[in-house]
Amino acid sequence: IYIISLMLFAVLAVYVSLIVIDSVISTFVLYYLLCCLLIPLIDILVIKKRPFKDLTGILGFKKKNSKKAIIVGFFHGLVFFMIIIAFYFLFMDKIDVTRVIESIKKWGMSGNVKIPLLLIVLVFNGMIEEIFWRGYCYDQLNSLFNNFWIIPLLSIFYTSYHLVTIFSLFGITLISISIIICLFLMGMFWGVLRRIQQNLWAPVIGHTFITSAYILVYLLIDK
Repeated sequence: IYIISLMLFAVLAVYVSLIVIDSVISTFVLYYLLCCLLIPLIDILVIKKRPFKDLTGILGFKKKNSKKAIIVGFFHGLVFFMIIIAFYFLFMDKIDVTRVIESIKKWGMSGNVKIPLLLIVLVFNGMIEEIFWRGYCYDQLNSLFNNFWIIPLLSIFYTSYHLVTIFSLFGITLISISIIICLFLMGMFWGVLRRIQQNLWAPVIGHTFITSAYILVYLLIDK
């Protein structure tokens, strides 16, 4: 019940930040810092009183298969980076550029803070999200059930919080629905990698490549 409630809270934090507060900075505070980092750290180090040296292993950064995981992360990340950029150039005429720019500016990512915020997203998004979804949440569910069904469950929650951003940026269109399906499949893929390799490095690196791709697309749109 606890871990399901936490994942629901994470989804709610994004919705409240972007729909009610209209602020990407509040998303960093409520979602990234509170849900993805602070609550898991308090649970592991304070409530469960696990030693700090065990933290990286609990979150998925184990030495086992680390070299292979890093290679897989770079390879699939680069492939998906190129696919996203190619997708943009193929379908750029079908994207409502004005809607995308207005939505992002409404959230406060404009002016002098745009580049610093984008750099924060680039550096932390892939790492922090994977620590939470495929690291902490995966470990919690796996310790309870140790069953493959936890991978699609995590992917459903992971995808659901993206609905607010995708529909706000692109509306309910074929493009937005395609992106949502791809997000779910990527969540499944990273979950499988996490399970097979018993390591989080591949999802983190791959996620970071994909983050860099959509940041580049946004910069191309908002020249």
